[in-house]
Amino acid sequence: MMSKISLAMLFTLLSLFQAGVALALRCDETEPRFSRYGLVWTLKKEGFSNALDAYVEFERLGNIKVNEQTCFTFYHYMREFPAASNVHYSTRLLVFKNWNYVGMYGTDGDTKLTVEGNAILISGGGGPAEKIVFDKDKPPREIDVNGISRTLFK
Repeated sequence: MMSKISLAMLFTLLSLFQAGVALALRCDETEPRFSRYGLVWTLKKEGFSNALDAYVEFERLGNIKVNEQTCFTFYHYMREFPAASNVHYSTRLLVFKNWNYVGMYGTDGDTKLTVEGNAILISGGGGPAEKIVFDKDKPPREIDVNGISRTLFK
C-alpha cells in the first residue's frame, strides 16, 4: 500500500515539474505573464532585495524567446519613497527566465524601456537609445544605461 502511495506522489511531482517546463517554453506576446500577486510572491521567494509594498508599481515590458528552452520576461519596477523632505524614485529592470527571477539592473528614474525583437531598448537621458541584446541562455552580466555600467544583481 505504501509503495502505491509513494509511486502516486512521484508521478504527481514529475507531472508538475513537466508542466512547469512546458509553461516556460510558451513565450509570446502574452505568456509568460505574472499577476501582481504572483510577481510579488516570486520575487520574495527568490531573494529580491528591494521593497515590495503598496508603493511599488510594475509595468510588464514583454518577453524575448532565445530558443526552445529559454524565455526571458521583463518588468519595470518603480517605487517612490520619501527621504528627508524630498521624494526619491527608484527604478529597476527585472529579468525572469522561464518563470524564475534571475536579477535586476538599476535604471534611471525617467528611463523608457521597451522590448524590440531580441533586445531591450533603453531611452531617456538625452542620448540615443541603448540596445541590450538577450540572445544567450543567461542575461548579460553588465549593461550600459545612459553611459553608466550596470551589473545584474538580485
